[in-house]
Amino acid sequence: MRHAVLMMRHAVLMMRHAVLMMRHAVLMMRHAVLMMRHAVLMMRHAVLMMRHAVLMMRHAVLMMRHAVLMMRPVVLMMRHAVLMMRHAVLMMRPAVLMMRHAVLMMRPAVLMMRHAVLMMRHAVLMMRHAVLMMRHAPWSV
Repeated sequence: MRHAVLMMRHAVLMMRHAVLMMRHAVLMMRHAVLMMRHAVLMMRHAVLMMRHAVLMMRHAVLMMRHAVLMMRPVVLMMRHAVLMMRHAVLMMRPAVLMMRHAVLMMRPAVLMMRHAVLMMRHAVLMMRHAVLMMRHAPWSV
C-alpha cells in the first residue's frame, strides 16, 4: 500500500517535471528564433558597414585628388601675389620721382605765369602809348 502511494507521488512529480521541461523547451525554441533573427540583423548591419567603408574610402580618394588639383591654382595665385607686390614696390620709385618733378616744375610754371602777366601789362601800356602818339601826330589836327 505504502509503495503504491510513493509510486503515485513519484508519477505526479514526473508529470510536473515533464510539463516544466516542455515549457523550458518552448522558451528555448523562442530564444533560438530570436537569436537567429538577431544574427540576420547583425549580418545586414555588417554588410551596410562594409558598404559605408567602401564609400568613405572612395570619398577620401576623391578629396585627395581634389586637394592635389587645387594646389596648382593656389600656388599660381601666391606667385601672382608676390609678383604684384614686387611690381608695387618697384613702381613706388618712379612715382616718387614724378611727384618730385611735379613739385620742382611748379616754380618755373609760376615764374612763366608772372612773366605772361607782366608781358600783357606791357602790351596794354604800349597800346596806350601808341594811342597817345597818334593823337599828337600832325595828321590828327
